[in-house]
Amino acid sequence: MLTLPLYSFLIIYGIFLLAFLFFFFMSVAHIFSTGSLTFASFMITLFIIFAAVVTLWLTWLFLNGMDWTQGITIFNKNWFGGGALQNQIY
Repeated sequence: MLTLPLYSFLIIYGIFLLAFLFFFFMSVAHIFSTGSLTFASFMITLFIIFAAVVTLWLTWLFLNGMDWTQGITIFNKNWFGGGALQNQIY
């Protein structure tokens, strides 16, 4: 039986969050370095910041009471065999 703890998915989410922050800050730095400070770039950047804050808030709201030490079963050999294969020699 292959079981993974839930905090492994939290670590993967954290890696994606760090990648998002890296690309966001690179985008903002690119806006300032090229001098393209227009109203449209400001509004798009503001929208992205708003969407990121809402996403982080909803993530915190939904995952606040989670037991991260609980495991999730990825694979169990009994799912595919049932009782018929238990008496055979492998």
